[in-house]
Amino acid sequence: MAGIARFVLACLVVIVSIVYEVASTQDGLTNLQRLQVAAIERAIAAEERRATAQTQLDLALDHQYNTRKHLEKRRQTNREKHMAYRRRIRRLIRNMLEEVKRNRVLMRQRASITAPVSPPAPPPPEFMFTWSCVSSEPLGSYTTTDINLKDSTCTGTIPTELGALVGLTSLDLEDALSLTGSIPTELGLLTQLTKLDIRMESNSGITGTIPTQLGELTQLVVLGLGTNGLTGTLPTELGELTQLTSLRFDRSISLTGTIPTELGALTELERLDFGSNVVSGTIPTEFGQLTQLTSLVIESCLSITAPIPTELGLLTQVTYMSFSGSSLIGSPPTEVINLCSSGAMTFLINQDTTNACV
Repeated sequence: MAGIARFVLACLVVIVSIVYEVASTQDGLTNLQRLQVAAIERAIAAEERRATAQTQLDLALDHQYNTRKHLEKRRQTNREKHMAYRRRIRRLIRNMLEEVKRNRVLMRQRASITAPVSPPAPPPPEFMFTWSCVSSEPLGSYTTTDINLKDSTCTGTIPTELGALVGLTSLDLEDALSLTGSIPTELGLLTQLTKLDIRMESNSGITGTIPTQLGELTQLVVLGLGTNGLTGTLPTELGELTQLTSLRFDRSISLTGTIPTELGALTELERLDFGSNVVSGTIPTEFGQLTQLTSLVIESCLSITAPIPTELGLLTQVTYMSFSGSSLIGSPPTEVINLCSSGAMTFLINQDTTNACV
């Protein structure tokens, strides 16, 4: 803008010079010419003032720009100083934390070196008791691992002290017909037990209900609870014994109630036997989940008055399936018939019907 003003001013000066030269060639200036010259002089003065004002404005703007640029540079410098300060603080904090960790490690190492080593706690004293049915020698809570009284003529009750034999893995009382009393609830403490068999071929003195505490024996692989003196219902807690491969309730003619659906969770089962008892209701459809099953027996269960579930057709590993003597309704479902159509499975639905696939 200042350059344009100076250009205009120079043009006006040239015009005035030309006017004076023309006037000097004549004999004098007329009044009109004097007025014109005066007007031009005033215009030149005004333009000079505008040029001066523009120059001052430009100087002010330049100063303002320089001031703003300086301030921005100062801000940038301050920002960089602040970031450097924060980085330095973070570095100091990180170093302090690492030092604390090193000190803790050193303290633990010193403590492990200087602290006396505590001797291992001695094991609790072994519990000993004598059961004449087994041996004249005492039975130990840790040393006794197997008790086999199959076909024994031993008399008396099952001692509750057996619950202290925590090392016991097998307890076989099958056909120990002279035993009396109930099944001790303390057997639920034998958490290492893999086999428990209390089945009796004929009348026995074992009475009472099946203890729900047996559901704590999660290592059991074989469980047999078949005696004609057992009463009550089947505990649903037995559905927790997921390691079972054999579960037998045959010969338990006094058991009542329904078959627990929770038994459908025992997916490792290979044998399941409900022969000769008075359980009622229906056959759980959950049995279709027992895909490892090779033998399923629900014989002489006169209180089961329901059709055979179609889900049993999923048991493709079954080689023996019997419902002989049970009060089932209707014909076997097609899914079950298809299992034995190849002759690979023995299927009983009546006393005199074998391979009843049609």
